[in-house]
Amino acid sequence: MHLSVLLGYAFPLVGMIVPIVIWQWKRETLPMIDEHGKMAANFIISMLVYSLALSAIGWVTFWMFGMLYIAVAILWIVGVVFPLIAAMKANQGIFWRYPYIYNWIR
Repeated sequence: MHLSVLLGYAFPLVGMIVPIVIWQWKRETLPMIDEHGKMAANFIISMLVYSLALSAIGWVTFWMFGMLYIAVAILWIVGVVFPLIAAMKANQGIFWRYPYIYNWIR
């Protein structure tokens, strides 16, 4: 489920929809899927909010001094690295909470 978030880099909406569909489909049969699904959905929503905020700041400041390019690069790196870490931890049977993510879905 965590790795399906990365599909968004190749197919923009698929990376948002597939993890949520998997979560909704399997959450009652596998209890651990419910927790991982909530965390993946919270990650997707938080990354969307961060991206929209950076876009708004970029339009207001006209991308002053290239600072927002650095912020976008960091956001992109986090968007790749965090799902990989979560997938490795889930494979080990460990629940890993994404850092800096707000719990939209509890």
